[in-house]
Amino acid sequence: MNNPLDTTKQVETSMWTLDEAIAVTRIIETHIIPADYHCALGGEVLHKGSSDKDLDIFIYPHNGRSLNPSLVRLKLQLAGCKCCFAPGHSENSNDIKVIELWDYKGKRIDFFFVA
Repeated sequence: MNNPLDTTKQVETSMWTLDEAIAVTRIIETHIIPADYHCALGGEVLHKGSSDKDLDIFIYPHNGRSLNPSLVRLKLQLAGCKCCFAPGHSENSNDIKVIELWDYKGKRIDFFFVA
Protein backbone atom coordinates (compact mmCIF):
# COMPACT_ATOMS: atom_id res chain seq x y z
CA MET A 1 0.00 0.00 0.00
CA ASN A 2 1.32 3.45 -0.91
CA ASN A 3 1.93 5.94 1.86
CA PRO A 4 0.64 9.36 0.66
CA LEU A 5 3.19 11.08 2.90
CA ASP A 6 6.14 9.21 1.39
CA THR A 7 7.83 11.65 -1.01
CA THR A 8 10.77 9.35 -1.80
CA LYS A 9 9.31 8.28 -5.13
CA GLN A 10 8.48 11.89 -6.08
CA VAL A 11 12.05 13.01 -5.40
CA GLU A 12 13.51 10.10 -7.36
CA THR A 13 11.31 10.74 -10.38
CA SER A 14 11.95 14.47 -10.39
CA MET A 15 15.75 14.31 -10.04
CA TRP A 16 17.84 15.03 -13.11
CA THR A 17 21.34 13.60 -13.42
CA LEU A 18 23.98 14.93 -15.78
CA ASP A 19 23.85 11.75 -17.87
CA GLU A 20 20.07 12.01 -18.26
CA ALA A 21 20.35 15.71 -19.08
CA ILE A 22 22.90 15.11 -21.82
CA ALA A 23 20.77 12.33 -23.32
CA VAL A 24 17.60 14.47 -23.34
CA THR A 25 19.45 17.50 -24.69
CA ARG A 26 20.75 15.36 -27.56
CA ILE A 27 17.22 14.11 -28.31
CA ILE A 28 15.89 17.67 -28.35
CA GLU A 29 18.81 18.85 -30.50
CA THR A 30 18.02 16.24 -33.17
CA HIS A 31 14.46 17.58 -33.38
CA ILE A 32 15.29 21.29 -33.54
CA ILE A 33 18.36 21.21 -35.82
CA PRO A 34 16.24 20.75 -38.98
CA ALA A 35 14.48 24.01 -38.07
CA ASP A 36 17.89 25.77 -37.71
CA TYR A 37 17.93 25.88 -33.92
CA HIS A 38 20.30 24.50 -31.32
CA CYS A 39 20.11 23.86 -27.59
CA ALA A 40 22.57 24.05 -24.73
CA LEU A 41 22.57 22.59 -21.24
CA GLY A 42 22.85 24.96 -18.29
CA GLY A 43 21.97 25.45 -14.65
CA GLU A 44 22.44 23.25 -11.62
CA VAL A 45 22.60 19.95 -13.51
CA LEU A 46 25.54 21.21 -15.55
CA HIS A 47 27.34 22.85 -12.62
CA LYS A 48 26.63 20.34 -9.83
CA GLY A 49 25.89 17.14 -11.74
CA SER A 50 22.25 16.81 -10.66
CA SER A 51 19.14 18.70 -9.66
CA ASP A 52 16.04 17.66 -7.76
CA LYS A 53 14.13 20.61 -9.23
CA ASP A 54 14.54 20.99 -12.98
CA LEU A 55 16.74 20.88 -16.05
CA ASP A 56 17.68 24.17 -17.75
CA ILE A 57 18.00 24.05 -21.53
CA PHE A 58 18.71 27.10 -23.66
CA ILE A 59 17.24 27.25 -27.18
CA TYR A 60 18.80 29.60 -29.71
CA PRO A 61 18.62 30.16 -33.48
CA HIS A 62 21.51 29.12 -35.71
CA ASN A 63 23.21 31.69 -37.96
CA GLY A 64 21.61 34.77 -36.39
CA ARG A 65 18.04 33.94 -37.39
CA SER A 66 15.24 35.51 -35.42
CA LEU A 67 13.64 33.31 -32.80
CA ASN A 68 10.39 31.56 -33.78
CA PRO A 69 9.04 30.07 -30.51
CA SER A 70 5.98 28.55 -32.22
CA LEU A 71 8.15 26.44 -34.51
CA VAL A 72 10.43 25.42 -31.64
CA ARG A 73 7.43 24.47 -29.46
CA LEU A 74 6.18 22.16 -32.21
CA LYS A 75 9.62 20.52 -32.43
CA LEU A 76 9.77 20.13 -28.63
CA GLN A 77 6.39 18.37 -28.67
CA LEU A 78 7.68 16.01 -31.37
CA ALA A 79 10.62 15.25 -29.07
CA GLY A 80 8.18 14.12 -26.35
CA CYS A 81 7.98 17.31 -24.26
CA LYS A 82 4.73 18.82 -22.94
CA CYS A 83 4.33 22.52 -22.18
CA CYS A 84 3.11 23.17 -18.63
CA PHE A 85 3.46 26.92 -18.28
CA ALA A 86 4.46 29.56 -20.81
CA PRO A 87 4.54 32.90 -18.96
CA GLY A 88 6.26 34.85 -21.72
CA HIS A 89 9.20 37.21 -21.41
CA SER A 90 11.25 37.24 -18.24
CA GLU A 91 10.57 40.32 -16.16
CA ASN A 92 13.46 39.67 -13.78
CA SER A 93 16.24 40.23 -16.26
CA ASN A 94 17.68 42.91 -18.51
CA ASP A 95 18.33 40.49 -21.38
CA ILE A 96 15.79 39.25 -23.91
CA LYS A 97 14.55 35.74 -23.27
CA VAL A 98 11.41 33.72 -22.89
CA ILE A 99 11.26 31.09 -20.14
CA GLU A 100 8.79 28.22 -20.35
CA LEU A 101 8.21 25.28 -18.02
CA TRP A 102 7.84 21.90 -19.75
CA ASP A 103 7.56 18.26 -18.78
CA TYR A 104 9.56 15.35 -20.17
CA LYS A 105 8.51 11.93 -18.88
CA GLY A 106 7.42 13.36 -15.53
CA LYS A 107 10.44 15.61 -15.06
CA ARG A 108 10.50 19.39 -15.31
CA ILE A 109 12.50 21.21 -17.98
CA ASP A 110 12.83 24.99 -18.03
CA PHE A 111 13.42 26.13 -21.61
CA PHE A 112 15.10 29.48 -22.10
CA PHE A 113 14.43 30.86 -25.58
CA VAL A 114 17.18 33.34 -26.36
CA ALA A 115 17.81 35.43 -29.45
